[in-house]
Amino acid sequence: VTVLNDDMPGVLSFDADEVQTEEGNVATIGVVRMQGSSGRIECTFSMEDDSAVGGKDFVANSGKLVFEDGELHKDITIQINDSGNADRENDIVFRLNLRDPSPGVKFDANQDGGEDAAVCNIIVLPRRRPSWSTRLYRRIFDLESYRVVAEEWREQFVGAVFCNGSAEDQMEASLLDWFFHIMTLVWKVLFAFIPPPTLWSGWGCFFAALIMIGAVTALVGEIASLLGCAVGMADEVTAITLVALGTSLPDTFASKAAAQQDDNADNSIGNVMGSNSVNVFLGLGISWTIGAAFWASEGPTQQWLSYSYEGKTFKEKYVDSGEYPDGGFMVPAETLLFSVIVYTAVALCCITLLICRRFKYGGELGGPKFAQLRDSIFLVVLWAGYVSASTVYASMHG
Repeated sequence: VTVLNDDMPGVLSFDADEVQTEEGNVATIGVVRMQGSSGRIECTFSMEDDSAVGGKDFVANSGKLVFEDGELHKDITIQINDSGNADRENDIVFRLNLRDPSPGVKFDANQDGGEDAAVCNIIVLPRRRPSWSTRLYRRIFDLESYRVVAEEWREQFVGAVFCNGSAEDQMEASLLDWFFHIMTLVWKVLFAFIPPPTLWSGWGCFFAALIMIGAVTALVGEIASLLGCAVGMADEVTAITLVALGTSLPDTFASKAAAQQDDNADNSIGNVMGSNSVNVFLGLGISWTIGAAFWASEGPTQQWLSYSYEGKTFKEKYVDSGEYPDGGFMVPAETLLFSVIVYTAVALCCITLLICRRFKYGGELGGPKFAQLRDSIFLVVLWAGYVSASTVYASMHG
């Protein structure tokens, strides 16, 4: 049961923080009186330009809004002008403000403006939006935006070629700066070919970066595999050491940057979780799905029948034995089961550590220096233990 004190003059607020209307319409904005309705009260209202300009886009007005004793609702009407411009695509905005209330009257503290004012954003939509083909044509042949993109693209190459990003900063570069600049110059220039995010609303940058990341990941994985083969390392060990380090270090540095720049750990930990999800669900799922579809269309080949597993050919083990008389798309697990069990165990230890840190220090990252060092060492030990256990198991059952 809610009891209203009718002896209070009340609290004023708009019935909506945001109102949408179209060109040529009359916008009606409601003002409500809450938590009391005693006496005659008033406040002033005015309009504030933003991307919409008074006199041009709407009829600017101001004045007093009066509530009589017991009156709970008032409307303010605003005439929106018709620009007559069929080419306008973007929404425009202006604000309606309430101020200077009668003594004892307040505005809703939970809405824009707080207790001292009330603010309603009015969004004016174009009367007739151009077709998608027209908008696409304008976007493609917007020469001014292409000039901006070209300038930003040029600056990307300048930043890639100069040490520390510019000729001025290069003058103050240290020997260490020059060392890393020379080591990464090829990659800087290569990635400068990725278009700036202002091109095509960022989609060009997104897909180009995605292609670059995929290509570099594939290159790093292939080089790591070749290195493992050259030193006589088992494929399972190569996968969880060289390949994993080569493909995961970029995620590690990205998480480090997110942890330093954000006020919470969501992005840094979420980046790692998202990367693992892509690896498992897309990396394995898509490749295995394509392999299964190809198998269904091609069926067993002589090469497949000659593959050996556990001392028998696939033909002997699966076809002749009647286990899979028509063959099948198979990926032998080898030491995967043991590796997953160990990984699950160390992952649970990691999650337990994060939970304990939240209860102890109020967050997953940060805390006292000693705790940071201690927990970092603990996580490195978990990784080393996982790699060591998997490596030993692979060498024993290889």
